[in-house]
Amino acid sequence: MSPSSIFVLSVQENLATADSAGNPVAWIWDRLIAWREGADLFLLYKCPRLFMILPKRFINAADIPRLAGLLEARLGARRSHCLHSI
Repeated sequence: MSPSSIFVLSVQENLATADSAGNPVAWIWDRLIAWREGADLFLLYKCPRLFMILPKRFINAADIPRLAGLLEARLGARRSHCLHSI
């Protein structure tokens, strides 16, 4: 069973949720300040040095560009002032 088959990502108007085996995690768009996309993951920044890691292997391949587009629409372009190399 692939990780993407046991991990469900849901994007809503004010927040996004990720659920893995009944353990949901939610993040509110207004509480994130920046994001970054690496080859294998997304980083969602709550402040300049605090971020959540969202591995791409947990997302269906077809949904990855959609998620990047949603992040850009909600948070703006990738910011470099608070990001470190992955």
